[in-house]
Amino acid sequence: MKSHLACLLASFLVLAAPCVRAIPDGEHLGTLDFPVSCLPPTQAQFNRGVALEHDFWYSEAKPQFERILKADPACAMAHWGVAMSVFHEIWNRPDDATMALGWRELQAAKKHPAKSAREREYIAALAIFYRPDDRDYLKRAAEYAAAMGALYQHYPNDVDAGSFYALALLAAQSPSDTSLNANRNAMAVLSPLFQKFPDHPGVVHYIIHACDTPVLASDGLAAARHYGEIAPSGPHAVHMPGHIFCAPGYVARRHRRQRCLGRGLARCRGNIMKAVRWISSTRMTSCCMPTCRPDRMPHAKEILNESAAMIDHFEHMPNMAEHYMSGMFPFYRTEFPTIFDLEDPRLGGCRRARASRRRIARNSNADFLDEDHRAWASAPSSRSTRRSRRPR
Repeated sequence: MKSHLACLLASFLVLAAPCVRAIPDGEHLGTLDFPVSCLPPTQAQFNRGVALEHDFWYSEAKPQFERILKADPACAMAHWGVAMSVFHEIWNRPDDATMALGWRELQAAKKHPAKSAREREYIAALAIFYRPDDRDYLKRAAEYAAAMGALYQHYPNDVDAGSFYALALLAAQSPSDTSLNANRNAMAVLSPLFQKFPDHPGVVHYIIHACDTPVLASDGLAAARHYGEIAPSGPHAVHMPGHIFCAPGYVARRHRRQRCLGRGLARCRGNIMKAVRWISSTRMTSCCMPTCRPDRMPHAKEILNESAAMIDHFEHMPNMAEHYMSGMFPFYRTEFPTIFDLEDPRLGGCRRARASRRRIARNSNADFLDEDHRAWASAPSSRSTRRSRRPR
């Protein structure tokens, strides 16, 4: 009788277990373990959600955490995950609707308090950023960074706490700050972590962002080489190495390693995320054109022509109108040929500059151009500038 009851109880527990969608076969987003006190069957899914956050794959991270909430409505950290997925720290600044959503999620997390002090501190730190008041973005970002720094001090073995702290330092940097202090402070956190956790996606990714300047590019070279190896399923991981490889001195060697162009053309038709990967690798290749000798320019021109045709194809794919990449197509149509004009060694410097200025000036009112692009396009001709500097 007891054994019969035990079997019934075991059957009930199996039936009552949350239904969590399996992780896609063959997916590789790096290696991490972010322990939470939610139902055990959701742990692997939670790890995937955090990996998606680290890869800036926000459009997939949000539904990942929402699925966890359906399987375990009492999982407070899943609400934290949703709030993190709409906080694009170094991409853009959240609007009022995003701020309201993040605050609602963190308030919902309090209804089922997390069981560990570490988890509660993660939620409290993010709540500092989303708390409704009249603070500007940089003030919020700085206070969030301070809270994440305190969390990392409390849990120095938590590699994700260190990673998110480093990212918060970069996000809190003022656009007018050219000191690179934030970058160096972030590297002071990330460099030791890279030695201990070389396959962690947040550590590797954020090192590249911290070193995304010619002064620090050499410090990010190892991470740039490694990111695509540990997270080949992440579209952003394919793109990110270009931030370092296109720095002076690294382009020639790394250009040969970018094989995504050859693989991507046949595979990405009809698949949005593969399209993103292809465009990202194309963008990096166009960035690498400064190393092309005159004899290489025909091949560079082929890449340029292929990119134009593929961008047209991607733009008209199903559901692309609602995809976050849709607004980038005008930018790519201008950026790729502009870089080609600027770096074509067969043209003189003045002719290259004039061709590029004309191309950007034609789009001077486009939303995708920032003030630097517009100012450059409207600047005085380089010919007149150079002529005025000739020795008499």
